[in-house]
Amino acid sequence: MALKRRRLSQRRKALGYSQERLAQLLGVERSTVVRWENAETDPQPWHRARIAAALEVTLEQFDDMLVDVSVAGHRGQDMGDNAQSPTSATQQELLSGLRTFLANYLPSPAGPCPTLADARRAVGRVHTLYQRASYTSSARLLPDVLNQTTALAGSTTGLHRSSAFRLLAAAYLAASKLAAKVGDGDTALLTADRASTAARLADDRALAALAGVWI
Repeated sequence: MALKRRRLSQRRKALGYSQERLAQLLGVERSTVVRWENAETDPQPWHRARIAAALEVTLEQFDDMLVDVSVAGHRGQDMGDNAQSPTSATQQELLSGLRTFLANYLPSPAGPCPTLADARRAVGRVHTLYQRASYTSSARLLPDVLNQTTALAGSTTGLHRSSAFRLLAAAYLAASKLAAKVGDGDTALLTADRASTAARLADDRALAALAGVWI
């Protein structure tokens, strides 16, 4: 399955940069730019500010470009998230990252624990992508968001503990909806159950009831 960050490559072309020229501006190899645009690798955090500046976009806009991944079609064409049925084999493969995350009940944080504000933005982005039917992008972002919210819920105490578990419940709810859309009932049930558990820990009855709909 070939992937493409279409918006990222389009922005580069709109500024008149070849892949080689952009690589020169950033001090990296052309192959590195190719891998970024083909969604084979993600830019390291210390590169992101420089890339955003070179592309004349904000960091938030650049992050949106990174998660907006489409399936590359035949003859170099790109297909958006809606070009294929979400129940196709290709879309099923996109849940592999989510399934890997779920296989580890208490996954280790991939980086520093996010703030509540950062986690809230990340969870909101996943739900927004789902609502836009951008299932590919939502699936790609979900494992990292779940990792962040799990770490946040596990480390937050005091007044913010309920907020942290509420975000964790919302992240699992997004995963459940996506799994149901793709047709993976087992994953949808598991993530809905975890959403319900997190909502109860947050003492949020409304969110727990919403998660219960998917169980």
